[in-house]
Amino acid sequence: MADSAATTVLADEATSPPRLELRRASKVSLLILATVLILFARRPDQFLHPTLWVEDTVILREYVNHGWWSLLEPLNGYYVLISKIIAFIAFKTSFYWAPQIELFLIVAFTCAVIVSVALSPTHLQWPLLCALAVLIVPTDPEVFVVSVYAFWWAGILLLLALFWRSDARLQWLRWLYIVIGGLSSPIIVVVAGLLAVRAVFERKPSEYFAAGLGVPVSLIQFVTIHGSVPLNTMKFGLGPFALTIQRFFGLFFIPKIGSLSSCVGFAVLFSLVFIAGSCRARLNGYFFLLVLADTGICALTLLRIPVDVIHPFFAGPRYFFYPFILLNWIMIWLASVSNSKTRFGFALALLIALIMCAPHFARWHEPIDWQTAVSACDRSTQYELPAHFDGQSSTMWHASMTGQECQKLLRESLF
Repeated sequence: MADSAATTVLADEATSPPRLELRRASKVSLLILATVLILFARRPDQFLHPTLWVEDTVILREYVNHGWWSLLEPLNGYYVLISKIIAFIAFKTSFYWAPQIELFLIVAFTCAVIVSVALSPTHLQWPLLCALAVLIVPTDPEVFVVSVYAFWWAGILLLLALFWRSDARLQWLRWLYIVIGGLSSPIIVVVAGLLAVRAVFERKPSEYFAAGLGVPVSLIQFVTIHGSVPLNTMKFGLGPFALTIQRFFGLFFIPKIGSLSSCVGFAVLFSLVFIAGSCRARLNGYFFLLVLADTGICALTLLRIPVDVIHPFFAGPRYFFYPFILLNWIMIWLASVSNSKTRFGFALALLIALIMCAPHFARWHEPIDWQTAVSACDRSTQYELPAHFDGQSSTMWHASMTGQECQKLLRESLF
């Protein structure tokens, strides 16, 4: 009888890893499916009518002039490595079908980022909810399914590296996140500083190495930004502070500038402080690191652009991408250590934000026939290849190309 029981236990242990792997694979598959469906819901025309966008025209010109060496050139004053890699792969694989290839690559990269949020060994609470919160962030989907904005998604990898468990395996993956994310997103300037702070307090070899890797990468971005991007002159006082709270807290729930969104912003801020204080015994230093990350990235945003001109739906919605993701993660973290009534309150608040966001949840654009444009360029001496700016044909950007350049791109494509 004892031998039979032992045999059963050993059999269960032997089959347990495959079951865990199957469960993990099922979870990843469902998460990828959910990601693709949500991406389609938010940018349906980018799936149905793929096209190039804004600085894709600049990246194309750099690729024509310098080839893959232009990976070393900044764009808009900072390095966007992942955006250029995606574009260059598309141009090299098939210039004729470049928008479709870019679509496939940015969707794949977005899925990889979302899966990383859910499965990476971080200190984030309820990581699966954190991953889904990224997809339903209540902003205009400006940075969704557009390859030139892939660097915004690469920045999320930096946040995961910041909250990586120091005793976890796969530290090499964390280092990869720092390098790819750091050479793709200027928020490495904030994240590297917080990695250094974490290393000072934890005093662990893994944290020293992460900080040692993050600092030089951040210096590369900082020097490039400092030499080419004019900084906004910030004004300090009650007025700018109130505007900041309205933008980064109030407009999360009430996306209309006015006294109501200002009141909601302060109410949300005070509520979060009160809830954090009431459950401070169940919070740890990583929660406060999350708060510092949100504060630092908001400050970096204000150095880039005046707070009074941005809006999560109508003006520079990309600047709310990180602040609203981090606000979501803060609320998820507090909900994870709170009682059921508080959790219900957070769920209701998120539902309100999504309802208010609903009219602007998706974005459409007028179709562009890229293949016809490329064929016309192939037959012309000079041609303006189109790319969208805001989805309207009247405001499109263009890449000025000679017929010989288009012919060369087509000839050197793999397909």
